[in-house]
Amino acid sequence: MILPVVLLVLLFTASLIHVESGTLGVLQGAAGGRAFVLEPGLHFRIPFLQRLLIYPVGLFKLDFPWNAPSREGVEVKLEVHFEGLIIRESLIQFSERAAARNGPTVVRDDLGNWIREWTSQQSVSEIPLQPLDIADRFRARARANGFRIKALTVARNSGPAIPTVEENSSIPVRSPGVKVVLLGLDGADWQLLDPLIEAGKAPTLARLKRGGAWANLRSMDPMLSPLLWTTVATGKPPEEHGVMDFMVPDPETGKPSPVGSNSRRVRALWNLFSTAGLSCDIVAWWATWPAEAVNGTLVSDRVAYSLFSVAGVPPPRGAVYPESYAGEIARLKVSADSITADDLRPFVKISAPELRELRAKAATNARLSAKDPVLHLTRILSATKTYQAIALNLLSLGQSDLFALYYQGIDEVGHRFAHFADPKMDMVSEADHARFRKAVESFYVYQDQLLSDVLSRVDPSSLVVVISDHGFKSGASRPNDHPPDLEGQPARWHRSYGVFLASGPMVAPGEKDTLSLLDIAPTLLSAAGLPPAADMPGRLRTDLFTSSFAGTLPPQRIPTYESGQMVGRSPAPPGDESSANSAQAMEENLRSLGYIGGGGHPPRASGTAFSHAALAGIYLQKGKLSDAEKEAQESLRLEPGYVPALVYLSEVYEKQKRYDAALPLARQAAASDSPDRQSGLFLLIANLYVALGKPREGLADLQTFLPRRGLESDLHSAMGMLKAASGDAPGAEAEYRRALQLDPLAQEPIKHLFDLYQKEGKLNLLIPALQTAIQKSPGSAFHSNFLGLTLDQTGHGKEAEESYRRALKADPEHTRALVNLGVLLARQRRLDEAIPLFRRVLSFDPASPEARVGLGAALGIQGKNSEAVAILEEGEKLGISSPALYNALAMAYYQARQKEKAIGTLKESLKLDPVQPSARSLLAEWEKP
Repeated sequence: MILPVVLLVLLFTASLIHVESGTLGVLQGAAGGRAFVLEPGLHFRIPFLQRLLIYPVGLFKLDFPWNAPSREGVEVKLEVHFEGLIIRESLIQFSERAAARNGPTVVRDDLGNWIREWTSQQSVSEIPLQPLDIADRFRARARANGFRIKALTVARNSGPAIPTVEENSSIPVRSPGVKVVLLGLDGADWQLLDPLIEAGKAPTLARLKRGGAWANLRSMDPMLSPLLWTTVATGKPPEEHGVMDFMVPDPETGKPSPVGSNSRRVRALWNLFSTAGLSCDIVAWWATWPAEAVNGTLVSDRVAYSLFSVAGVPPPRGAVYPESYAGEIARLKVSADSITADDLRPFVKISAPELRELRAKAATNARLSAKDPVLHLTRILSATKTYQAIALNLLSLGQSDLFALYYQGIDEVGHRFAHFADPKMDMVSEADHARFRKAVESFYVYQDQLLSDVLSRVDPSSLVVVISDHGFKSGASRPNDHPPDLEGQPARWHRSYGVFLASGPMVAPGEKDTLSLLDIAPTLLSAAGLPPAADMPGRLRTDLFTSSFAGTLPPQRIPTYESGQMVGRSPAPPGDESSANSAQAMEENLRSLGYIGGGGHPPRASGTAFSHAALAGIYLQKGKLSDAEKEAQESLRLEPGYVPALVYLSEVYEKQKRYDAALPLARQAAASDSPDRQSGLFLLIANLYVALGKPREGLADLQTFLPRRGLESDLHSAMGMLKAASGDAPGAEAEYRRALQLDPLAQEPIKHLFDLYQKEGKLNLLIPALQTAIQKSPGSAFHSNFLGLTLDQTGHGKEAEESYRRALKADPEHTRALVNLGVLLARQRRLDEAIPLFRRVLSFDPASPEARVGLGAALGIQGKNSEAVAILEEGEKLGISSPALYNALAMAYYQARQKEKAIGTLKESLKLDPVQPSARSLLAEWEKP
């Protein structure tokens, strides 16, 4: 009898419903039928056959953002304020129209649709920043729909006015463009993604790749997120846009603070779109705090770092524009504490009791809270879920002309878990490997689901671009000497190629040549109908688009967008507790990933030592030696002994042939135990001793490092170089072999053994070492290229070609592999295959002498003498001065019947290298009367 009684009680309970005071209920049949209005109090209903809808009685208010098109077709972000009530006499009809929606939502949707109709007849300039009363326009329609309007106002987002096209002549009137969706996946890598696509685990990205354009995206040094994502957003390199580090001095206190928008010296895409009257929504982009005023919504990268606060509390001041959207963020954000063991289990093995115990320990142990990978994963997931919810909310209000969303999760999970992945690394225990091995792969799968949710809400006519700022090493290519979150070293786990995907009806599908980070901004501007600027060094990649769409792009570049005052910039808001807490949380996250110093290591003079050293490295790469010297010295002034600055300054002096000044700096860096110390220092020291003509003295010096550094491969390679320079070839070979024994993937000993064995005619001895390295690291372009070169020179042309192509699959812009393959094909008279390879090298490295000589020679063989001459003469103008270039140019002149020029050029070649028997023989032949 107990069970029937229980069921009877449950049925009675389910039949009772309560309508609270201040509301009215409408009781509807689940399958139709008559509806009843219910007053406040208790009522009966038929369980499962009737449903109850509750509506407010009397006045209620709504404040909500809304996207609406202007007469010019520009999406305008509006703030809407409504006061009114639902008409009691019309409540049943209202509820029938509402279906499952609540009353205020129905009112909001009605008003939003009517406002869009109204704004489509208004110019942008006719919609003021101050609230405009439009209640009279819609009162009759509201009554017909079952509610009354007491007050209704709209206004463009509060804050600084956003100039329209007409108000700022520096922004030209746009040609017809498309809406752009830019999705950033920090650290995503084709080498990890492609196997997941093939296995059917990443269907969204598979669909984009199958139907769109895809390519490798070349990163730049230093491979650090704030620098790279700001380059994407501005189309300018770091030395121009000014964002050079994770941390910068706070202008008020001088203390370290996470880098923000005020460090950026140039306009970003959202500034350009806004000023041109185009709408934009930007979510989570690096270095966007304090949020700038835009024609839309900007949710800065600080929002995720306030997640420890009480649920429902808005983000810190300056974290979002307009401020009125902060309340919506408070509703949407997901705290780390709300992440459950069920949420974590797709990524790591953990039970609910284990998670509770871990959190309890972390409550009294700040270091555990910061460094534990599981707790960090809860923060990664909470931030990801928060930004995802914000993005979907903004899209629900109407898609803007530029929608940009940044995801940091893949990179963060990589830095926390990449060393736990398969195959197991020696530094990882069996237990941790079993527990965490699937974290990286599972997060890729999760990221694919997030993209699916976003793209399902995007207009199909949009241009969708998915990019990553760099890749992430995996498999056997992972550094085996430290984990990816070691202080000062995380960028060593980054790979120099990220992903690029473009999708949309305007996209020409298929694989494309490698893009640069600098190519993104000019290409997206053009697609949206805005001309790129001439001072944006990137290429406009028209090859991504169909010919019909490419024909609609702005026909030429404007000089610059960097004239006049930058609109929308605001100083950092006065310090308050929430802002300070979010900055501290962001700093702790960067420290836990190893991006900034921790423990006893000082915070690098608030980051400026790092930023000046990074700038020194950039200038060094570009050959701007005086600028590099100045920046390195400034870095050392701020932090004496800072290893990267010592190395860069030493390299500057080496290039200036100031070897005596360079050597002490290189030795100081090599002797340091700083976490910023990297490999290659002993090689630099060896090169300096050889340049000074003191190889024996250098060998004695490096031997003093053996007790502490004797297991470092580079030390033995450096000693081999010094023994070779001293005339001890057997000793050099032994040192190179020892270096390979310590690190089978080391590159330096391979280079020197190749030169040594080539001279001795024993290149076949190098093949086993190269094959071992490739077996350990199949994605090593360096080793595949050298294996190709070794096979080529030992008469195995077919196998050499396969090895070169394997190198290019791993690194599409590997200069040596492209040139070597081109030379091999040209030698086989496959000139139509060889010439594009040489041209490809020159497209990103115009000063490559090997590519110019190869291209010139191939064109000459084809009888295209004038083009060959032009290519080789251009190399001479670029400062290439080599016997090979002059010999090729001399032959091109001769074939073009310019005999005197040919003779003069050949003589220039012999001045550079008098020991050229074939060149002398040819000169003698040409000089015969």
